[in-house]
Amino acid sequence: MGRFPCRCFLVPFRPVYCERRLGFQPAYPNRFSNFDHCIRAPCAGACQSFYWEKLSGFNFDGSETTVTLSLADRQGNPVPDGTAVNFVTEGGVMIPPVCTTGGVAGNSQCNVKIRTQNPRPVNGLVTILAYAAGEEDFVDANFNNVFDCGEAYTDLGIAYRDDTATVLGAVNAFVTGEFSVPRSASASACATGVTPSPTVGDGVWGAADVRMQTIVVFSTDDLNKYRPLNPVFGSAQWGGSVVASQIG
Repeated sequence: MGRFPCRCFLVPFRPVYCERRLGFQPAYPNRFSNFDHCIRAPCAGACQSFYWEKLSGFNFDGSETTVTLSLADRQGNPVPDGTAVNFVTEGGVMIPPVCTTGGVAGNSQCNVKIRTQNPRPVNGLVTILAYAAGEEDFVDANFNNVFDCGEAYTDLGIAYRDDTATVLGAVNAFVTGEFSVPRSASASACATGVTPSPTVGDGVWGAADVRMQTIVVFSTDDLNKYRPLNPVFGSAQWGGSVVASQIG
């Protein structure tokens, strides 16, 4: 079995697409940044994928799948080897909780595993948040490849793990008690920033945590037995036969 497609959703903002890191530009032109005079991933340059999206793990410990995060800079180039990515999960355990790019030189990816065990959400839907130090997107209005005061930018709040998520891409509002990543206001020559929160940005362009959230299912091995009904006659379609479907 091959890998499932990567899931590209920002938390808590708009969805982005894998094509962005391959050179396609759905929203903004590619651009370099002058932040710290180094290459950093923007929030639109990350994708997260699983080898398996469903694990037989609601009733059993020890099932595993590989979680891969792929990063790119604004020009679609690899981020520097050694870029650290953090993972936090609503259920099970991440092994390890941090990985660094460069396991294969220049591939701009790193891998961890999630293993089924307690804690387990009651609905079996486990939210995983990956985050790494990066920067906010901006619109390079004068084409000089750096951010200038007055240019439009995405003012991100701090990253948080949406534990109430049930559908990929449909991110819910922050709920007190959910995991969040502390971050101070960015230094800026354009304005004075404020301390950001999960719902409000710091008011200035600059550093941000590139974040990616997705869901893995801890499924059961229970059998759901039912008699399919004929929609016209409202009776058992196949007499006394029983159809069993396995969840997961």
